[in-house]
Amino acid sequence: MTPRVTDKTSGLQVYLRLLTYLKSYWQVFLISILGLWLYSTMQIAFIDLLGYLINVLTVVTGEGGIPQQVNMMTIDSGVTARLAEHFLPDGNVLEQSRIVLPVLFFLLAALRGLGFLVGNYGMAYVSQSVVHTLRNQVFAKYMRMPSAYFDGQMGGHMVALLTYHVQQVMGATTKALKVIIREGALVVGLLIYLFYLNWRLAIIFLIIMPVIASIIGIVSKRFRRLSKRIQSAMGDVTHVSQEAVSGYREMHLYNGKDYETRRLFEASQKNRKQNLKLEATEGLSTPFVQLLLSATMGLLIWLALTPDILSSMSTGGFAKFIFTASLLAKPIRQLTQVNSTVQKGIAAATTLFETLDQEEEVDTGTYEVDRVVGEFRFDNVCFRYAEDSGDVLKEVSFAVKPGETIALVGSSGSGKTSLVSLIPRFYNYQSGSISLDGREITEYT
Repeated sequence: MTPRVTDKTSGLQVYLRLLTYLKSYWQVFLISILGLWLYSTMQIAFIDLLGYLINVLTVVTGEGGIPQQVNMMTIDSGVTARLAEHFLPDGNVLEQSRIVLPVLFFLLAALRGLGFLVGNYGMAYVSQSVVHTLRNQVFAKYMRMPSAYFDGQMGGHMVALLTYHVQQVMGATTKALKVIIREGALVVGLLIYLFYLNWRLAIIFLIIMPVIASIIGIVSKRFRRLSKRIQSAMGDVTHVSQEAVSGYREMHLYNGKDYETRRLFEASQKNRKQNLKLEATEGLSTPFVQLLLSATMGLLIWLALTPDILSSMSTGGFAKFIFTASLLAKPIRQLTQVNSTVQKGIAAATTLFETLDQEEEVDTGTYEVDRVVGEFRFDNVCFRYAEDSGDVLKEVSFAVKPGETIALVGSSGSGKTSLVSLIPRFYNYQSGSISLDGREITEYT
């Protein structure tokens, strides 16, 4: 059984529960992951291809542009060089390159485009399906909730759950998940390729990873707090707007235009402030990570230009290392930025799951009848809206015969509406008995 979501539930637990909705679409999800991985792999392959091209231009071509007979495997041990040596083992290096490089450039571009299409469309399909499922589950939950639940909720907040909150979840399951998988795979692939090129320099990047992770962890908590406040403020905006539009006659009758205008301004102002705080947090965290990466890049270049390391790498190998290290900045930046989208989605999913975990209206009645006679009887009925509140109705007893008309007379707040609400079972009474044709009304379906 899925544990109930509360304010104390961690963001990871909420996100993992959200990801369980992917099970129904696991085939499409798996294909989209493969597409995103293909896209990331082709990015790395392009670096290897460019490094090979640089080696061809700088090593194979001698002074005055005179071709030299060089075994490229002694200079470049990358994937491109291996492919050229495998398919054209006896050819001139320049002739090999003229055949291999154009074909590989076209092939890599085609595969990268295919991966982009499959990955993006697959993620969009899964995300839209998850959002569709969640929206219908929440609406179906509303239909099964007791009247007391609606009494304690604002209509605007309930509508916002089906619109704004669900859209935030879509961001966490589309944009965020896509970036996490695609850019995460690219970061891992680039780090592996860095170790392949020069493991001593690559270790420097591993040293800064815990620092970046700690920054993201601190920022994540603030993102989640601000996201919950933003969603609450959006619910207030929806609620105030809905009340003003649906009750425009009463608003004009009682001259409440200025009052409603102030209410909307205050709700919108609260939403604006929380959004600005969120943007400020993101605006500070992302450049800080970028500065850290830039400092690391500077250190890498300084170390790479030392004579002992420089002598162990070809021109193309050095270029490949610098290209690879510089490419790491973009996926790490995107992974940092997408954190805000994830936290918005987690905050929205927390509210959605809290609603889905609410106790539904209990209906144990099994008695069915085509037509009733219409004899109602109240016997010592006591009713209160909440357990910690006083009785609204206390030991009420009376009977109504079929066809008989009676009047309930009393001052405002004496319980007339509450009494009538018990008949269609909008609420359950605490004690006593209400019967229809001699049978307790709770026995009816």
